[in-house]
Amino acid sequence: MPVLLSFSAGILLTLAQFALLCSIMCKTDIPASVLGPLSTGAVCIAVLLAGMLLAFLVGRRGMLLGFAQGAVFFGMILLAALLQGAVQFSALAFVKLIALCAAGGIGGYLGILLAERSRRKR
Repeated sequence: MPVLLSFSAGILLTLAQFALLCSIMCKTDIPASVLGPLSTGAVCIAVLLAGMLLAFLVGRRGMLLGFAQGAVFFGMILLAALLQGAVQFSALAFVKLIALCAAGGIGGYLGILLAERSRRKR
């Protein structure tokens, strides 16, 4: 149950950030070269927070769970790219994999810290 909750929260947060980026794009002229890093950053923030939530709810193995969550989010992005016809694995895709897994691992570590902190206050 915590895994499903954290994945749902990550997807909803990603969609909310993409909606915000879309509204910014409609009001300003953003170069196309900036859109890739902006979208990767938005997904990394969502994975970080989802990894933090998952580690907080589970209470152990935070970095591993967050890392796995980042890998699953990358898998979803890769699957979407494959469905659109991109058949080559580029260096940029590898950078996205590292960024998402690192964001998930850091979020998992922060989630464990929050879980320990809340247990100590009780």
